[in-house]
Amino acid sequence: MLVWLFQTSAISPSQLMFISIRAKIFLVLSICLVLAAAFIYAQTDRRHINNNSVVLISSVGCRSAETRTVGTIIDGGFILTVAHGVAGQNANRIIFADGETTQASIAVIDSNLDLALLKFDQAPLRSPVKPIKFASAKPGESVTFVAFN
Repeated sequence: MLVWLFQTSAISPSQLMFISIRAKIFLVLSICLVLAAAFIYAQTDRRHINNNSVVLISSVGCRSAETRTVGTIIDGGFILTVAHGVAGQNANRIIFADGETTQASIAVIDSNLDLALLKFDQAPLRSPVKPIKFASAKPGESVTFVAFN
């Protein structure tokens, strides 16, 4: 490539030297920015986000079309979700973030509160899923919300 640049007179050796220095400066600055970002990320207090507790629920049944909603795994092998997403449906496929699927059945549904509990038909094949832990939040405290896109 350098031979081509010199043969076509597209760039002179002095220009190449200038570009080379600019490229070196750019490279050094880029490395500094990456290291600074990594340092800031490492120093930031980040709590572990338990996104394995969030599942996609794909349901079919009495409705004319499949419904999709999000649920959260809680203690006892239950999935907490919205009632309007699973009401009237009889087959609920649970999809984890990594693509693994399993089945669940409606255990309890309350249309007034728009809440439903699904129970896994069998334990997922994955390593045990840690349920979401509920805790009190203080005003102004940061919280994290995880959902499917």
